[in-house]
Amino acid sequence: MTDSTPSLGPKSTLLANQEPSSDTPNLPQTGAAGPPTSTGSKRKFVYIGLGLAAILAIALGVGLGVGLKKKGSGSDGEKSSGDERKTNLPALELVKGPEGDWKAVLGGLDPEWAPHYAKAAALVKTWTTLEKVNVTTGIGWSQGPCVGNTGTAPGLGSICLQDGPLGIRFAPLVTVFPAALTTAATFNKDLLFLRGQALGREAREKGVNVLLGPCIGPLGLFPEGGRNWESFGADPYLQGVGGRLTVRGIQGEGVIANAKHYVGNEQELFRRRDEGRNAGWGLDGPISSVLGSADLRETWAWPFQEVVEEGVGSIMCAYNSVNGSQSCSNSYLLNEVLKGEMGFQGFVVSDWLAQDTEAEVSANAGLDMTMPGEKHSFTAGDSFFGAELTAAVVKGEVSQARLNDMVLRIVATHFKLSQDSPSYPRPNFSSWFRRSHGPAYVGAGDNAPGQIILPLNANIDVRGNHSSLARQIASEGTVLLRNENSPNSTLGLPLGKKKVLNLALFGSAAGPNPNGPNSCTDRACNRGALGQGWGSGSVDYTRFITPLESIQSRLYAPLSSDPPAGLFDFTLDDTNRDLLRQKAVAMQEVNGTCLVFVTSDSGEGYGSSEGHAGDRNDLELWHGGAEMVLTVATHCRDTVVVIHAVGAVNLEPFEGHPNVTAILHAHLPGQEHGSSLTPLLFGDEEPSGRLPYTIFKKEGDYPRIEKEANGRVPQSDLRGMAAFDYRNVTSEEQEKTVRYPFGFGLDYHPDPITISDVEVKEEFKPIRFWANGGNSSTASPVTIPDRDLRKEPFTAPKGWRFIKNYIYPYLPAAPKREDITTGPSANLTTRALPVKPRKVLEVTATLKNPSSKARMAVPQLYVTFPGGKGRNLRGFEKVRVEAGGEEVVKFGVSEREVSRWNVGRNQWEVREGRYRVEVMMDSLGRGGRKEVEWRGEY
Repeated sequence: MTDSTPSLGPKSTLLANQEPSSDTPNLPQTGAAGPPTSTGSKRKFVYIGLGLAAILAIALGVGLGVGLKKKGSGSDGEKSSGDERKTNLPALELVKGPEGDWKAVLGGLDPEWAPHYAKAAALVKTWTTLEKVNVTTGIGWSQGPCVGNTGTAPGLGSICLQDGPLGIRFAPLVTVFPAALTTAATFNKDLLFLRGQALGREAREKGVNVLLGPCIGPLGLFPEGGRNWESFGADPYLQGVGGRLTVRGIQGEGVIANAKHYVGNEQELFRRRDEGRNAGWGLDGPISSVLGSADLRETWAWPFQEVVEEGVGSIMCAYNSVNGSQSCSNSYLLNEVLKGEMGFQGFVVSDWLAQDTEAEVSANAGLDMTMPGEKHSFTAGDSFFGAELTAAVVKGEVSQARLNDMVLRIVATHFKLSQDSPSYPRPNFSSWFRRSHGPAYVGAGDNAPGQIILPLNANIDVRGNHSSLARQIASEGTVLLRNENSPNSTLGLPLGKKKVLNLALFGSAAGPNPNGPNSCTDRACNRGALGQGWGSGSVDYTRFITPLESIQSRLYAPLSSDPPAGLFDFTLDDTNRDLLRQKAVAMQEVNGTCLVFVTSDSGEGYGSSEGHAGDRNDLELWHGGAEMVLTVATHCRDTVVVIHAVGAVNLEPFEGHPNVTAILHAHLPGQEHGSSLTPLLFGDEEPSGRLPYTIFKKEGDYPRIEKEANGRVPQSDLRGMAAFDYRNVTSEEQEKTVRYPFGFGLDYHPDPITISDVEVKEEFKPIRFWANGGNSSTASPVTIPDRDLRKEPFTAPKGWRFIKNYIYPYLPAAPKREDITTGPSANLTTRALPVKPRKVLEVTATLKNPSSKARMAVPQLYVTFPGGKGRNLRGFEKVRVEAGGEEVVKFGVSEREVSRWNVGRNQWEVREGRYRVEVMMDSLGRGGRKEVEWRGEY
């Protein structure tokens, strides 16, 4: 065994302000860990580092960044001091999950993945243990251009991981798309796919390998949940469709999609023990979500099953624990359910700083990659992987077979998406600054030994014509909740029906942030028009159109005459009641319309805004929004309320006010805020959005977040809560608690589109009991022979000087021969491939449009199980129905969609009995129904 790794490179170190020479001798094209700051001999050896030639390759694709190092996070953030520590919390006895020896599951058996695993194996078998470890480990926060950067290995450059779910974070000249919640509200599958495709295209052109999205958890159990806006609504089926189509779009562009957060991450409070307010509680660990076995499959993990079937390349494990075991070291969740039952072939990456256990625990539990590399704090320079994973392999605590599988999953995914193509761009931007040149290793400090200055930012504009797509999504995701539709009435919407338009705008949410749209770190403030929530899912605006700007442009356009413009006024003051009253009275005197703009915001747990630390404190409108509406409505007979919010809000203070003639919920529209809203207000376009959640009358009608720590490891018992939102509305008495149901939305026509002639055709008899993991594979598992660890180097080259805070795989000292142990490969297993559910039912229905104009309809298919009362969404379509015409809509229903999880048999079961199948316009509304029955042998 060699004592150390030979060095490679020039004999003198580069100064911090010196460009690397183009004729630097003997520099590798790729490496595997981090750059040296001094050198030794020129003996040929591919060193474990990001070689200068590789850095130059990155720099050749120069991009644009941010002027100063960002505060905030990749997917977490800086902790704050929190409240006064509370030391009297009990050591709560945690509910534990199933017990068993959940072995790590080998990938590569899926025929669609097998060739890419074989190609990966041909490369990986040539790597040393250090090189393998390096690919699994982030090099540290802000030590590369992206929010996450892996080490390199021969033949594989650093992998760039970048947020996020609605655009490319920390990058200029990108599109800020509407949030996933807004996109879900379109109920338009084409737009769900096209948004994913556009996200993938922009990510690829920026040189991103892994886009950290879609977000399909949280599911929206708690309406105050801080990150609900990042995902697709309060229903697992809708989340699954949104996630699946987004993955299809992203990966169709050659970018690896990352589905997150797996699983049970339903609140921000207590998600990390030392984050923000949590620091004051003195916690021993993150909150533990208690999930039942059936609930896990039928609800919380349902959308992840959908994206796995789509072929998603990576999945992010969450901060929270599940049943007492942290998600990123939860062998039952990762090995048994995700990789075993679901047959996931890609790699599992931790949320940023979410890995909370030693290498041997998390690696054997199924974690394949840690991000951004550090243990608990950014730029700390330590890691649970890196050198600690190397040591675990040397000691046999993690077998070489398991390490090989970790690396194969990463490299096979890279190959499957053809990212080894020479045409795939390297990152051409820096997440940490916007000037053209800057330090390669920001996390080390500008003047750290070995620091180099490189051209990293190219100002590449990747937006194309995506503003048009963003505008359409925002428009179709806007929901008309209420409107004055009486014949010949000029009240309410659209504004185009007024004979003369006298108009006043009220509220700061109609105008710009006075300090600029990007003035708050990660958008953690609610000033001016609200286009997105805050946190790692936020994006810097290059373009942002406010309602005030858009409406003014419409009114003042030279040819604008429909309707003729009269008086126009506005105030961006939310709280000056005298001013609000004065302007409302002035509008009333000229029979004008008052548009009142109100908001409610939320975000990720590391940030806070106006006392809301990620999760909302309640569902009230911010900035006294309800009081502003009431003040205006008291004096203005035609008051239209425009809501931009992260989800459901309390409408009751003004819902029944006689002068509130319309309520429009536009969610989070992204950059095309005003340009998507104005055509709807004036009637150039019809509202066609539908609620992807229920709005109840009282906050007490919703499940509530755990706002007080109930133990040193807090626990949130979600058993019995899986049927939330509309699925928990199962009686007439409960229906009375609903203000606006799931799937509800109006257009500008008083006569509804009707549903008739519902028919159910049985395509196949379903299998009574069936399981994920029931198919044999024609592919064999890819194996790589164990290396003789006694002959491998494990320490840095002699004379090596480490870059500060950069994470390497090197051991501090060479292990003794007797300390090297061959780990057991018996902790790995193969699993049969999951059964792909067949379509067992085809459901058709006829839509009839009684009006004289073409309209959009969103028929929704619901299934009620035998013995059950709650409806379950199992299909939806968005269709155009011509004036006076009819349209036949079809839905397919798969075996899993009529199955429940049988805990005793650990299988899906199509239960005996009568199933009610309904096609409706919302979860409580009009429609038609049929029943299908399965009994006996099937």
